[in-house]
Order: sequence, then structure tokens, then C-alpha cells
Amino acid sequence: MKLSDENIWNDSRFIELRDRVGEGAVLITLLIHLGTLLKGGGDKGVFDAFGLSTESYEVLFIVRACDETRPSDLTEYTLMHPAKTTRVIDSLIDKKYIERIYDKKDRRSYYLKLTDSGEKILNESDKAYKEVSDILVSKFDNNTYNILTNILYTIMKAVKSK
Repeated sequence: MKLSDENIWNDSRFIELRDRVGEGAVLITLLIHLGTLLKGGGDKGVFDAFGLSTESYEVLFIVRACDETRPSDLTEYTLMHPAKTTRVIDSLIDKKYIERIYDKKDRRSYYLKLTDSGEKILNESDKAYKEVSDILVSKFDNNTYNILTNILYTIMKAVKSK
């Protein structure tokens, strides 16, 4: 999608979308396009070079940051559907980036632990993610950044609760 200039309301496609469907549709469309770009729409995604999806990176990041992360914790934090969470976990276990540690009292219950190879790939992908995020954040002053992140978080919670 080629953007016309810095003001969205100079782009007739967004004006027509707003007029036909409402302002919320413009916001949703922008968020979808942003997600597509970050996941590699048309080009390589941020994590493609590491063989990771955005969701895989997020799971690895959370497992590294939190002790004894359980699949239900990941589902709650990432807002992924439980079945998708399971697929991502299984994929990362197959790649030997994380491992299951079973509860000694209840073998049905387990938490996830980052392996050495998971730590290595996460550290490498952190660098690429930082480059992209630094470019993004450099476009905003601190106040605008804080407002934008709070707005996006509010939207995320609203969509999830629907």
C-alpha cells in the first residue's frame, strides 16, 4: 500500500473507507496493515531470518522473562487462541528452543523453560527487533509514544473482550 503523504486524510482511500464504514474501520485497517508489515507482508518479517514468527518470538520472550511460564499464562498474555498457543509451543519444542518441565505433583501440568539454543536465537533476534523498534520509536516524542501505546493497549483489550 503506497501512502500518499504524512496526513492520512489526504488519501482518498481512507476518506472513502471512513465515509462508507466509519472511523473505526480506518483504525482497524491501519492496524491490520501495520501488523502485515511487521510480520513481513511483501518483504521479510522482522524474525524471518531467524526462522521465527512474531508469535514464536513473543512466546520465547515471555518464557525468558517469567519463571515457570505455563501455556495458560502465554494464552492470557499474548491473546492467542489456546490452540494456536499450543501449536507455537510445539513448534518451539521441535526446534529445541524451549522445553517442558513437568510438575512433580501433577504430571499433567507443566511449565516452559528456555533452552540454551532458545536463548541464543532469542538474543540474536532481539537485536533485529531492537533495530526496527528504534526506528519506530524515533518517529515520536516520549509523550506521543506513551499516548499511542496506551491507545493501542486499550484497543487490544477492547477487541479481545468482544
